[in-house]
Amino acid sequence: KELLNAKGPFDRANLGPQIILLRVPKEAEKTSEIIPQRYGGVETSFARGINEGEERDTLLLVTDKKLSEPLSIRDIKEAFLIRKNFIDVYRTLRTDLPIILFKLLPEGWKEITIRIYDTEKRYEENIERVLLVLEDLDLGYVVSEGWDWDYPRPFMRIKVYKIKLITWEDPPRIKFLLKGLEYRGYQRFADIDVFVEKKKIPWVEVAKDYSSKFELAKAAREELESLLSENTKKKLHEIEDKLLSEANSQKKP
Repeated sequence: KELLNAKGPFDRANLGPQIILLRVPKEAEKTSEIIPQRYGGVETSFARGINEGEERDTLLLVTDKKLSEPLSIRDIKEAFLIRKNFIDVYRTLRTDLPIILFKLLPEGWKEITIRIYDTEKRYEENIERVLLVLEDLDLGYVVSEGWDWDYPRPFMRIKVYKIKLITWEDPPRIKFLLKGLEYRGYQRFADIDVFVEKKKIPWVEVAKDYSSKFELAKAAREELESLLSENTKKKLHEIEDKLLSEANSQKKP
């Protein structure tokens, strides 16, 4: 607006392409093959893509850095100018992500399912807690999430929230860390189960050095907090303090 009002020496102002950031594994080497083949994108640079792209185009930027942290131009590994609108590219990417990662990932990755169940139905807070930890500790890629049903006993059905994760970590290791989110002290927040190929990892499998579920949860919590960044730890405590405060207020007569 200020530029137009200044009546500078220009003929017109063009809107550039909309931007999508795609995070890939550090070991990924086939991005420049897959993106052009699947989306018709042309490999370019960030500056050239901004300059040549039009309002209806999409500039796909590829990085191996965390998207939750600030990025610089140096963090952009590759850039692709796609002559399609943002919504179409975004929707297709969301659908194609498991396929793309399957082609990009090095050998040794696993797909696990995390199921969250809370008798108090505080799903929004518990889902946020799990996603905070997965992102901050860089435990893998969330490829899908949503509601599902679990059957803990015959003729008993409960609603759970399911997160599918592609990871290079050992699944029992993830089970151990997430055990640290089930409790804080002796205060329970939620049940968080980990499945590999539809088989649940029992807590006793990761509790060889602990005599009880609470000892395991305490040790997992201590290790989890030692690994989290200060910012994530602060967010986690804020969410949990709110949950504990609400739980205590409900107990009062």
